Amino acid sequence: MAERAAPNELRVRIEMQSLSEDALGPSGGFVCPLRPGPCQVVFELCSPDGSMAVLRAQQRVKTTPELVEAVREICGHPAVRMVPE
Repeated sequence: MAERAAPNELRVRIEMQSLSEDALGPSGGFVCPLRPGPCQVVFELCSPDGSMAVLRAQQRVKTTPELVEAVREICGHPAVRMVPE
């Protein structure tokens, strides 16, 4: 079996109208530690009018199943996309 290439980009689509205050408040956020790694994090911020802003995080991370699951719990399962090199 061929080994899959590690993704070099983690894209997170955030629908601004459906994001709860709990996710944005001080008690919200990721429940797992962010570890430095090779993966660029890109946020796609989508507004109700259909416009989108794309923001690249300055810190790169190591994508782990725990990180991906934490992002999906906050933003929804289809919000996370891994983009291969």
